[in-house]
Amino acid sequence: MIDKEFAERFIEEISENSSYSFLVFNCKGIILAATEKEREGAFHEAAYSMMQNNKNMIIIENDNVKNYIGVKPGINVIVSHNHKMIGAIAMTGPPDEIYEIIMVAKMTFEKMFDYEILKKQALQNNNKREAFYGLLLVGEPENAEKLNKMAKHLDLSNDLLRVPVLFTTTSNNENIVLSTIQKSEYFSQQDFAFISRKQTLVVFKSINKSSSDLFKLYRKDLFKFINPICETLTEKNISYNYFVGSFQNSLNNYHFAYKHCLWLAERNLLRSFFYDYIDDYIQSIIPIQELNGIYHSIETMMDSKMRKDFFELFSVLKQYNYNLVESSESLNIHKNTLIFRLNKYKNYFNFNPIHDSEDRAFADFLCIYINLLF
Repeated sequence: MIDKEFAERFIEEISENSSYSFLVFNCKGIILAATEKEREGAFHEAAYSMMQNNKNMIIIENDNVKNYIGVKPGINVIVSHNHKMIGAIAMTGPPDEIYEIIMVAKMTFEKMFDYEILKKQALQNNNKREAFYGLLLVGEPENAEKLNKMAKHLDLSNDLLRVPVLFTTTSNNENIVLSTIQKSEYFSQQDFAFISRKQTLVVFKSINKSSSDLFKLYRKDLFKFINPICETLTEKNISYNYFVGSFQNSLNNYHFAYKHCLWLAERNLLRSFFYDYIDDYIQSIIPIQELNGIYHSIETMMDSKMRKDFFELFSVLKQYNYNLVESSESLNIHKNTLIFRLNKYKNYFNFNPIHDSEDRAFADFLCIYINLLF
């Protein structure tokens, strides 16, 4: 459950980036922390009612404030951990103006809470190997020396190049998958595998290749390791998928590699390799506030028809690496028609995305921003 200390820390952090008022509630509808300190400790009837009735959200308009005790206009949403409700947060303000912000705040709160739980579990775990795995996925700089000492105690090289493979499976099959991985003839003494807090199987596979051969051969070696495991799981009628993350040679950076695997899994990019999706990943982590700050005024100068046409044209151009022939075929239009449409935007924006990489980046990110608004 949410404690007061964590709730206050969330309010403090989010207040640094927003002038809106926020509240955090426990499951009884009591305000644990708030931007408006005088409201702390009070009962919030709307939040309590929302949680008691298993609703994900409740919107309080000006005309129904009087229906509840201790409320102001705004939006209340539940927050969860491992798919279980742990409380709620709220944001005060006109509901139509704050909807997107409260959803970002909800995501931020849940990630902060997950991270807090992960830290506590890692520190409380007396098993040295499990504690090592927990700290490894937290990735705090102050743990670097501790991680290296723990790795040495476990006879694990701390600077060996490793790549993570995340296996997902159905509930209750995690231990079978873990055992299958550890029994592989290609599972070496410098490899390690464990069940994460998210109930996924994580393998950090050592890669013994020179830098000149690494990108030529690492997939071949990984398939040699992965394929027999997949065959065994198939024979046992166990469903699975796997996702390959980024190389790391520093224990304190392993949490990045794990995060990259999770990113692939969250997007259902089955049996995929992170390095095939670098562009998509970088684009996905750009804060929408940054894109809004860059493109909002530009987007408002484009009418809805122009925005739709721009998105259709440039999303296809990007998909085909700005190859005009392939793009026109995908759009089912003549190449000259595509050039005509493209020239319209070249004149409008005074740019040339076909030949200028910076202009291409401008168009690609504007396309992403427009897509977020649809």
